[in-house]
Amino acid sequence: MILGCLCLPLAAGARVFGYGWNSLEALEKAALEGNPRAEADLGKYYMLAEEYDQALPWLKKAAKQKEPEGFYGLGFCYEYGVCGLEQNIKKAAAYYKKAARKDSPGGLYKTALFLHDGTGMKANPRKALVYMERAAEKASSPAQRFLAEAYMDGKTDAVTQDYKKAAFYWRKLAASGTDAQACFNLGYLYYYGYGVAKDVHRAFEWDLCAAQAGLAQGQYQVGQAYLNGEGVSVDMVQALSWLEKAAAQGYEPARQLLENISYYVYQGPETGAKSVGHIESAAELQKRAEAGDPGAQYLYGSLCESVLRANAVPCDPLIWYQKAAAQGLTAAQEKLRSR
Repeated sequence: MILGCLCLPLAAGARVFGYGWNSLEALEKAALEGNPRAEADLGKYYMLAEEYDQALPWLKKAAKQKEPEGFYGLGFCYEYGVCGLEQNIKKAAAYYKKAARKDSPGGLYKTALFLHDGTGMKANPRKALVYMERAAEKASSPAQRFLAEAYMDGKTDAVTQDYKKAAFYWRKLAASGTDAQACFNLGYLYYYGYGVAKDVHRAFEWDLCAAQAGLAQGQYQVGQAYLNGEGVSVDMVQALSWLEKAAAQGYEPARQLLENISYYVYQGPETGAKSVGHIESAAELQKRAEAGDPGAQYLYGSLCESVLRANAVPCDPLIWYQKAAAQGLTAAQEKLRSR
């Protein structure tokens, strides 16, 4: 398995190598004609394919023409001891620095890491920060993530906590809508107003981005938002749906909340502050259930099972679970299957 990140996206069609090559044949043709960038790209292609014996000659050809991605590729080979080369961190550092001098995003990022950690060169966190910022400007997502995390917690050398800068870099990472952790962290910043104006609506939007990208924490937050009406209208069905998704991934807070959700809605959150979705009485919840709200039907069944019958209130939870299940509420369907 190849180590590290070559930062070379592979996809079909015109985006095959991220640099405009329409096909492997076109790339090979350009490399054979002496195009230095094509030589470097072909070398990295073979590295991604783990055909290291074919990668090295092309990377060397590219480096001989002072192509920055050729320098970067050789640095990678020396760092991890692949391409038929023995691991040599000092040589890796030297090649990464050559790539960085020519503004290679990967070279800038790797040089920043080596300077930060003192790998293959003398540690210099302040200089590392300069390289890291240059890499981030060149759209290096690893560099953007490093800076976002560093500014978020302020525990990295030469970086003090700065939520505004953290938000700046998380936003760049979240722009694609596929970086779940970046979306979730932006939601956190907007919810508390750290580095940005407090905005629960924006917080919900970013939490939803994280949830849709599959992050259990994001799904849990969206579920809670629907329960409490924070940044979105109360919707018990949506709340249950998202909490189920989080629980299915083993996220324990979501599982616990699902077990106690009727009490949560009936009594309000443990903070004691009443949410928009707060229900004042069991009678009110029963009324909503009788009106046909599947979320209320599920909640009333749960409340019936966990609280009401224990207090000698006559009710049949099974009936309410069946009503909710018939409307497609998966939480109720799962409840029935588990009985």
